[in-house]
Amino acid sequence: DRLGELRERAPELRTVVVLDEPDLLPELGPRMLGGREFLAGAEPATDLEPPKPWDVLGIMYTGGTTGPSKGVVLPWGTQRKAADTLSHLGPDDAFYAPFAFFHGTARVPFSAMVFAGGRDVVRERFDTASFWRDIDAYRCTASMVMPAMASWLLNVPPSPEDRSHCLREAVMQTGVSEFRRRFGIRVHSFYGQTESGNAIARWDVQDDSRSCGRERPGFRVRI
Repeated sequence: DRLGELRERAPELRTVVVLDEPDLLPELGPRMLGGREFLAGAEPATDLEPPKPWDVLGIMYTGGTTGPSKGVVLPWGTQRKAADTLSHLGPDDAFYAPFAFFHGTARVPFSAMVFAGGRDVVRERFDTASFWRDIDAYRCTASMVMPAMASWLLNVPPSPEDRSHCLREAVMQTGVSEFRRRFGIRVHSFYGQTESGNAIARWDVQDDSRSCGRERPGFRVRI
């Protein structure tokens, strides 16, 4: 259904590759290629130079906290340092990220789970009613809970099932004590900018202190 919508918006579309192909590919107009056909004869590239920390990864947009959202030219080093905040996650973990991919809230956990060999579960946007259902359906062990998300989740009437879920930890900024107490998870907090990455971190937060933590290795912080 979504591909049908896309075709109407992109009439120049000629070929669609379905890597995780079903037994029968649908006839939608563009040429449909299964993953096996698309990758037939392909060999992994083993002679490519890895990117340097200062090489450009792409453009990431700020969240618009202090003004209109801005595009930031992001180097690989900044993205790697940001992903390292989740380096304790491993192959058995899955990160739940209901965020837009032009922002760090989606891109950072995606990179982190690539490095960890784990899974990144993406939803187009946050939905209160779907949050815990998705967490269990996709066995997600970690997530990021923005302030508005925390408020919406806490506004749902308490239930005996509040602690019956797969989530072990979350990155949060506000409402930590109540969220920890009700849902029984660990909480971490990071502070930074799109341009600089997360320079400050606080691990296993126990209270609602306004401190963001201490500077991370590789950063110099000045007030």
